[in-house]
Order: sequence, then structure tokens, then C-alpha cells
Amino acid sequence: MNRFARVIASFLLTLLAVFGATTLASAHNDEIEYSPEAGSTVSAGIIDIKATFTEELLLLDDSSGHEMAVTAPDGSAVAIACLAPTTLTLGAQISVDQPGEYQVTWRTVSIDGHPVSGNYSFKVENTDGYVAEDLSAAPCANGGITPTEAPKPGIPDSEPDFGPALAVLIIGPAIALAAGLVAVMVKRKKAKN
Repeated sequence: MNRFARVIASFLLTLLAVFGATTLASAHNDEIEYSPEAGSTVSAGIIDIKATFTEELLLLDDSSGHEMAVTAPDGSAVAIACLAPTTLTLGAQISVDQPGEYQVTWRTVSIDGHPVSGNYSFKVENTDGYVAEDLSAAPCANGGITPTEAPKPGIPDSEPDFGPALAVLIIGPAIALAAGLVAVMVKRKKAKN
């Protein structure tokens, strides 16, 4: 193999190593546990909502980048109190009295900067006549912040991950170009001999 072919082969292997590692590094954080559990039924009252993750969350002083919205059975937004991202969890509190199914939608950012989002639902039953409290003035025991207004239901999904597709679009033509150059070089070398 001549020197030019070795350089091209080294270049291709380097591209493959760099983009292969990038594709593996672009894996996203997965939620592993919800509280209350998805599909479960809980009693009306002050409810701690929590999503626990496998990878650390990006934590900023002002808790930006983390959102949680809860939709009541009648479609109205439920006021969120004490939104608290921690190293591996995103939590908040709600006070609810309306029986039925509640939809939780969340969005956060992994330590590597990738946005992650999801949703789940649980049911509430009110057998003892609980009346919902306003938690906006209550101190946050979990160290969280209380938003000044209820978040809007339907937090948008995270941006699509184009990393693997982009890697294929870059590596594919690069390999084809390199193969073409090697073929031309081999053909020229044979023609000279």
C-alpha cells in the first residue's frame, strides 16, 4: 500500500472513531421511576411529584431549564409549587381535590446539555372531602422554587436528535470520496507501470 493510501485509510479510521464516539455520547437520559407511579391511584391532598433519572441533571442557580406541568381531569392547569431539580430528580408539589386522571408533563436538561422530556398520568380519588390548598405562599421544604404562575400544559417535546443521521451524512460521502480517490490513485499507478 502506497503512502497516499495509508494516509487516506488513517483519515477514514479517525473519522469513524470520532463520529462513532460522538454517536455513543449523544445517548439521552432516561427516566427510571415516577412518584406517584404511572397509572397509580392516590388520595387527594398535597402530592409530591417526582421523576428520577439515570443520568445527572444540569443544575443552574435559578433552576432554569426544568419544567413540569400538571393537567387536571377537566383540562385545566394545576398550580405547581416547589419545583426542585436535584442531581438525579425533578420534583414538585401540587394540592388537588378533583377526582380523576391527572397528566404530568415534564422537561429537563441532562448534564451533557441534551433536553429530555416525557409525560405520565396517575389518578386521584377524594373520599374524605379534601379541599385543595393554595401552595404559592408556602415555604418549600424541598429547597425548590414556586413559579409565579401555573405552567402551561403541553410542554413541547425535546428537540430531535440528529446526531446519528448527521454522522452518516458526513461519514458516508467522506468514505465514498476517499474510496474514489484511492481508486483513481491505484488506476494511475497501474497506468504508469
